[in-house]
Amino acid sequence: MSKWEDGLSPRIRERLAQAGDLSAEEKQRMKDMEQLDVLVSDYFKGELSGDDFWQKLNEYKARGSADLLVAAQIKLINTLRLGGVGEEISKRREGVLAIESIKDEQNMPLFEQGFDAIVGLQQQYASEKQQAYDALRQQVEQDPNLRMQQIQQGGQTVRVQLGVEDAIKMNPQYKNFLMQHEAKYSEAFAQLMNGFKAGIK
Repeated sequence: MSKWEDGLSPRIRERLAQAGDLSAEEKQRMKDMEQLDVLVSDYFKGELSGDDFWQKLNEYKARGSADLLVAAQIKLINTLRLGGVGEEISKRREGVLAIESIKDEQNMPLFEQGFDAIVGLQQQYASEKQQAYDALRQQVEQDPNLRMQQIQQGGQTVRVQLGVEDAIKMNPQYKNFLMQHEAKYSEAFAQLMNGFKAGIK
């Protein structure tokens, strides 16, 4: 094994062994992709500032590995979640835009609009969910019958009164709403993400 391969993680070494003989370029790319994973992870954990992240990625471009900038953007975008919070979105937006600023051919509007669309969808998703919860909570608080639950105890059916939160969680209509709500917005989010990534060059 060469000295170059000694510095690789066991996972990458195993992949190299399975892939057989690779060219020097292919080996370098595998090493770069592993380093890219570490770089993105450090950025997320706050161990790397936005400026440092930009500088490290700029070094890839300087040595002729500009295609890795696209890989880094896709890695960042793939970590977006439908239920993500504002800080998560801001971190990813900052990182993706920093990478785009390094490219020779930039398309900032694509990323600005893409992130705006994702934030809008996330807000709508959270708002509808909260409205449904608040409406049901009001009903449950006003109607004691909605807090009654039948359970089997010692071979008999017993009616017990639940707390408001438990009654909401066990409400069949609310469970059904959550399932449909999640499916609807997950599909919309997936379509948005696919369109977003399709424009990355």
